[in-house]
Amino acid sequence: MMLRTLTLVTTSVLALAASSCSGSAPPPAQGSLYIHIASSSSTPAGKTCNIPAHNAQIGTQAPGQTDPGTRVEDGNSGAYVRCTVKGSSTFTVTGTMRKGSVSFQLNGKVPKTGDGTASISSYDPNSATTLSSPNGTECTVTPIQLAGGRIWAHFECPGFTNPSSPSTYCKADGFFVFENCDQ
Repeated sequence: MMLRTLTLVTTSVLALAASSCSGSAPPPAQGSLYIHIASSSSTPAGKTCNIPAHNAQIGTQAPGQTDPGTRVEDGNSGAYVRCTVKGSSTFTVTGTMRKGSVSFQLNGKVPKTGDGTASISSYDPNSATTLSSPNGTECTVTPIQLAGGRIWAHFECPGFTNPSSPSTYCKADGFFVFENCDQ
């Protein structure tokens, strides 16, 4: 009887220990970015893009239409990535990524197929300013791949402004990837 009780207690303790260890931590969020900033053909009167056209990226290989590029992982080599991609036919997408002097933030709604909209801002290392889609002028986001917890998409912002310099008006477009996001 003592041996049977000891066996049951040992088995219960081992099962409890195994169940508490089996839930491994989720993988860290990852992201990549390619952004192109240039003059806009629809610049309003009295405004100009006083920033020379240029590109910036996060990840050693930038994402594009056919390749998601190399992603940086949150907490690895100074990278910061936080994101949420949740929904089914239309997804709420929020994300922030930073690596070195480049940062990117997004907040929007994107359908599984077709175009969505988002507010986007990015710290531009060339001009040392933050540029963003102005209030009321959303960026277009077209998903390449989209599911709970991840998005790879193209974006286009016809107006990209500097809130501290009201005469600045550029455009931005590019690609971004967020993976291993909350859902």
